[in-house]
Amino acid sequence: MDTRRETEYALSGADTYGINLLRALPNLDWTQLSSEQFNALAALLRGAALKSEELSLGENDQLYRDLYMLWGFKNTDGAYAELFLDGPDSPLAIQQRADPETFAAALAEMDAQTQDTVQRALALVLGL
Repeated sequence: MDTRRETEYALSGADTYGINLLRALPNLDWTQLSSEQFNALAALLRGAALKSEELSLGENDQLYRDLYMLWGFKNTDGAYAELFLDGPDSPLAIQQRADPETFAAALAEMDAQTQDTVQRALALVLGL
């Protein structure tokens, strides 16, 4: 599936566990989302943050989820970026708290600017 179709599928409600959404995040064109899709995306991101028993991305499931979320965060700015890191219940904060070692490994794969931005934001929202 191409990114647009993956996103449409994810936001249709058929992508129960957010796997297609995760895969689409690195290339998502945020400006093409309607307000309804934007709100649906916020709920899906939180649900897809952690590995689930129902659907796995394989042996390194949580690492992949962390990487996809971080790539999505890197691909955004402004209000869109807040979907990923706007408080203690945001997807990146959930991931960092659930498995700090795996999250650190994923964050180490990002460029220095993204690492710094995420670390500063986590320090603010989680009081680290």
